[in-house]
Amino acid sequence: MLIISLFRLVIGVIFLVTGISKIPIFDAFAYSITELVPLSGTVLTVTAVTAIAFEIVVGAALIFNKWTQLFSGLLSLMLITFIVMLSAALFRYESYICTCFGVLGLELPVKEQILVDIVLLIMTLFVFFYSHTESKLFSGGRQYAVKIIASVIVISIIWSGLIIVKPRMIFGERPEITIDSQLVFHELPNRNGYNPQLVFMVDMADFLCPDCVADFLGIAERITEKPQEISENVFIFVKRVDFMGSDEQHEYVEEWRAEHNYPLPMHIDLNDLFSQAGFDKSTVLLYRGLGSLEDIETFPMGSRRRNEIVDRFLRPFGN
Repeated sequence: MLIISLFRLVIGVIFLVTGISKIPIFDAFAYSITELVPLSGTVLTVTAVTAIAFEIVVGAALIFNKWTQLFSGLLSLMLITFIVMLSAALFRYESYICTCFGVLGLELPVKEQILVDIVLLIMTLFVFFYSHTESKLFSGGRQYAVKIIASVIVISIIWSGLIIVKPRMIFGERPEITIDSQLVFHELPNRNGYNPQLVFMVDMADFLCPDCVADFLGIAERITEKPQEISENVFIFVKRVDFMGSDEQHEYVEEWRAEHNYPLPMHIDLNDLFSQAGFDKSTVLLYRGLGSLEDIETFPMGSRRRNEIVDRFLRPFGN
């Protein structure tokens, strides 16, 4: 069938290209895995390598029509797993940005990525059941293919409707923030009256995350366009690490600032506020008045979200 061949080629090209495009940003891709699954060290590296290799092999196999049913079946299972994990992230109100398209730079928020994966899943199921009409793999059971695919389509339409509707309208408001943000506020070296304070709590690992770096640079660029006194209300603390002395870590941070021409000063978190306050990833906090927490977001957040926070920070300054 022509439509099945078209689905097979489209899916094959997508996964071959996206698999190869993840290689130059391997660290960022590995980091994005940790946003969904708590992996680290060798296990994380092996998982990331396996995922990239699988996409490349599957893509090439589908393009050249080799072992099509085997790989399309495995791909269906992988897509179902992604949809479940991304849905869980969405309904936890996380701002996860998928690096699924590698260096192609197509950053999709959770909601859009789920919808894309649903479409790919339906196409893959068609390829799985109808790629080889002469195959004996489903002899005697092919009559159920239409029922299975139809069921998946119906479920997908219902689920897509829930995805498009804001999750909090269905599952309630965002839960209370559990970190001790007041601990951070009271450690700020300078308070400027009732002006807002923008505080970054940075995990050093995110210096290797391209999406996080884009957020760091994008926020700094917006802020430093304004008068100097505004940047005096911005505080950046870098999480202290055990494998470096304070001088060595300070030197590393300064080298990073010089390499990226980063204009805002960074301070090593010598009082270990990062851990004491309960952070587990790089976070930006916007304080209003005398310490009330007005907004909070984790990195990476994407241009839309970071602009929202910066706009709220700058508004009291008349900008």
